[in-house]
Amino acid sequence: MNKPQTQLQEPSQVQSQNLPVYILLSYLIFGFCLYLIAPFDWRLQNTPFMVAYFIAIIFVFVVGFKWQPRLVTRISRPVPLKILILFGTLSSVAVLIPATQLYSGKYPWEFAELLANQAEAYTNYQERLSNSLQADRAPVAILRTIIYPFMFSVLPLTILNWATLSKTARLGAFVVVACMLITSLARGTDRESFDLLVFVGSSWLINYVRQKNASSTMMLRPMSKTRIAVLAVMFSCLMVFFLYVFIERKLGRFGGNATALCIGSEVDICLTHAAVVADYLSDWQVFAIGITASYMSQGYYGLSTAMGFDFQSTFFTGFSPLIARFYEAISGDSALYMSSYTYRLRALGWSDEYTWSTLMIWFANDVGFLGALFVLFLLSVLFGAAWRDAIIAKDDRAAIVFVMLFLMFIYLPANNQIGQTLDLSVAFLFWLFRWRYMKAGPRQNLTKLNFSRHGVNSHLSAG
Repeated sequence: MNKPQTQLQEPSQVQSQNLPVYILLSYLIFGFCLYLIAPFDWRLQNTPFMVAYFIAIIFVFVVGFKWQPRLVTRISRPVPLKILILFGTLSSVAVLIPATQLYSGKYPWEFAELLANQAEAYTNYQERLSNSLQADRAPVAILRTIIYPFMFSVLPLTILNWATLSKTARLGAFVVVACMLITSLARGTDRESFDLLVFVGSSWLINYVRQKNASSTMMLRPMSKTRIAVLAVMFSCLMVFFLYVFIERKLGRFGGNATALCIGSEVDICLTHAAVVADYLSDWQVFAIGITASYMSQGYYGLSTAMGFDFQSTFFTGFSPLIARFYEAISGDSALYMSSYTYRLRALGWSDEYTWSTLMIWFANDVGFLGALFVLFLLSVLFGAAWRDAIIAKDDRAAIVFVMLFLMFIYLPANNQIGQTLDLSVAFLFWLFRWRYMKAGPRQNLTKLNFSRHGVNSHLSAG
């Protein structure tokens, strides 16, 4: 007896299919508005052209996401959830001890000492990195790179399959979160905490849209409004908590002086209290607004400044700091990167070593600012394809790629986040390959696939 089948929805019939665009557009537009009006003496240059370029970024991103070329897909084998979650969890624990030793000279269970003085932890982390040899750091970096595709997958896979996982498997997600937070304490940095919010939020977004579009004949049940409200409140509380911790840690780096916030070197771009009605706000509140604005918008200053330079291509070695370092190591040629936009900004006190200039400038190093828009378009097409495959075909591999690209676009005002480190670059390429080229069976049109209640069946599309 044949099992009941449910035909996949056409992409145009999927509810909330544009939700990632709405979220990212709100975030990017808010950050750019902070750049234009926020409490820093940016000394804005070529503002009309910069506004026009930002509008072009938004336009290209939206068109790319909604672009639906006649792509075909293949039926996905279910990912081995238990194996991936178990291996990813054990890998997170295994790399934690040598990593915290390298970053802080302490063990993970000494996290209370690290938490007590995060300013000292950050200073100690920077000193240990500068005083250590590359040979000392290489074993941890290599180990982390090898296992990071599995470490990264734990949170998305757990959130996407929460209802079907055992309590033991669910526990793996909490262990990974704990490892990320301890690593953050050991380094005195906030990237891990922010990444954690992005991983959880974007994974939950996929799960929410999957369930919102679920029918009674499918394994998923629509999520109740009460449950949505409870989860939204919990996530909001989590964001407020992380924001408070973020501000306190940044304030600690300035020795508790809320009035000493400046960005860059030799450019003297500092917080201007009058711009945020300081008479009605405390120093802590002014600092909170300023440090948030600096993280969300400082990259636009570097981008705007670089637009006054002439274009000198780095020939596909400058789109990622990781690739640039690798090219220099194997060729001995440092002159090529020195011609990049990001390097030449150093002469103006805006160094790519500790300030940001947006994702676009890294692409522009190779192909110019107009070419960077074309690269953004291609990534947006990939982003939209991963999203639709994740919510329509229920492909968890596509979901992981979507989470990584969501992270890249969240960091668009800052840098090329995926290209920053070897572990994240390798993880992205691994899951991209698994998604696009490791599917089973003959090629199928995405909208012609049929799902049974307990499996996936298909019919060949015409042609």
